[in-house]
Amino acid sequence: MEKSFWAAARRVPALWIEPDAYLRYQPVIEWIKRSRKNPRVLEIGSGDFGLPSYLKYPVVRTDIRFHRRSSFASRVQSNAAKLPFKDKTFDLVFSADLLEHVPPPERVKIIEEAMRVSRQSVLMIFPCGAQAREQDSRLARKFETGRGMDMTVLREHDRFPFPEEQDITDWLNAVSRRASRRQIRKSFNLKLREFFIFAWLGGHTRFVEGMMKMPFIRIFLHSGRCYRRVVAIEVA
Repeated sequence: MEKSFWAAARRVPALWIEPDAYLRYQPVIEWIKRSRKNPRVLEIGSGDFGLPSYLKYPVVRTDIRFHRRSSFASRVQSNAAKLPFKDKTFDLVFSADLLEHVPPPERVKIIEEAMRVSRQSVLMIFPCGAQAREQDSRLARKFETGRGMDMTVLREHDRFPFPEEQDITDWLNAVSRRASRRQIRKSFNLKLREFFIFAWLGGHTRFVEGMMKMPFIRIFLHSGRCYRRVVAIEVA
């Protein structure tokens, strides 16, 4: 699994910073590996690439628009807050780095809609907190001024505030009657994230791959102050 993921990372450089993408999709890949045979999976807000860029699995993808042709899985153009699927259509519904791109009032609507079309699990993976947002702004400035790189992918994070811990609590309270189990996990220590991003964009891809596979690094990847939260909901 990991070998094919990193191969995809080197083959498709438009997929942003692969240490970041790897940890963004890791909870989804782990869920699919643990699940029963051939679960039906929906990715909300996939963009032009999404999970099938890394994992050869028949994921249905939806987004408000697609810009490129793709041979990866099924694509459905739709609003994340109003999905064109019947109740309990999928075993797993997930989004990765979507919620920070939509206005705060719409975020809980997206979670509720994900729960509606799922018959088993929902995974919401997203940057969280002012420190994470400040890191993205700082990295964008450094790579734009220092290396002349196009950092549109990070500049998009300037539009809306990142969700905060209290927001997550409010969302889970709002959907509590429809959830049999809820879990919140941290993902990608902020200091390690910055270190790996600089190394990756500096061309040290093999070094980053090797470091992220080391057991002592994995101990700290999801501890301390982290960039993302992974909200896992079991649908009642």
